[in-house]
Amino acid sequence: MFKAYKLAKVNERDAKIFLDNIVNRMPEVYEKIESGYYLRLYNEDKEAWNIYYDILINKKTSDYKDIAWEIVKDCKVN
Repeated sequence: MFKAYKLAKVNERDAKIFLDNIVNRMPEVYEKIESGYYLRLYNEDKEAWNIYYDILINKKTSDYKDIAWEIVKDCKVN
């Protein structure tokens, strides 16, 4: 609603279009909420980030240096 208000201060037509788009999309959003779609996305994303951070925590700093050095060596121009 704040965005609609800000748009209306500049151009009421743009604010109306924005609000019309929201109204048209609400049934789809409501259906996704009811079906647990957004919760599933959140949990999948959370799991992926947890795996990512677990990998980082279990890596040794020396491993990063070796990996970085290999990347640098591959980038050298002859």
